[in-house]
Amino acid sequence: GRLVVSPEQAAVVRRIFEWASEGRRQTWMLARLGEENAPTQTGKPWRFATIQHILKNRFYTGQTAFEEGWIQGEHAEIVPQALFEACQPPERAATVQT
Repeated sequence: GRLVVSPEQAAVVRRIFEWASEGRRQTWMLARLGEENAPTQTGKPWRFATIQHILKNRFYTGQTAFEEGWIQGEHAEIVPQALFEACQPPERAATVQT
């Protein structure tokens, strides 16, 4: 079936990318998300690794993993491609497949 995006979780993901684009550290994001009681997908507390995974995951741009790369998925884009790329470290941005 088609993936359904939770509006509440999508808003949290967008904020994480916006904070990263503003230069916020992931430790700051972790503290802020905890203070806000922002929901995680699993319902467990936020972890540093979760934020790292979100910021590296092209899924949020509407793409899906296929074989060795990424293709346009059938799910809605949560984060624009330009914002995703702006949040990638320079060494990763040069190697990220589109």
